[in-house]
Amino acid sequence: MSTIVIRLTPDEVPEELVIVHLRIIVEGLVFERLFEADPNLRYRFTWDRRNAYNQKVYGIVTANGEMVVYFTSYNAAKCFLCKILCKKSKVRAFI
Repeated sequence: MSTIVIRLTPDEVPEELVIVHLRIIVEGLVFERLFEADPNLRYRFTWDRRNAYNQKVYGIVTANGEMVVYFTSYNAAKCFLCKILCKKSKVRAFI
């Protein structure tokens, strides 16, 4: 098993942030998850090291991910994204 802990939101989130949509793609498999927007939101993703054909995968593997956030107003989204892009995101990976 391989695990990665992903921090999705900072300690403070605006009230206008309503949903966080996470998508992870690894070895042909797509995993999607929706979260309510809460402060300091983290997600532990665990992968069984099998590909889309259910074959065992060995060695180092690259996983691609994307996060989409949904706001109730454009100005809140712009302000939040500016704060996030100016800071380093913290991701811990365990292989």
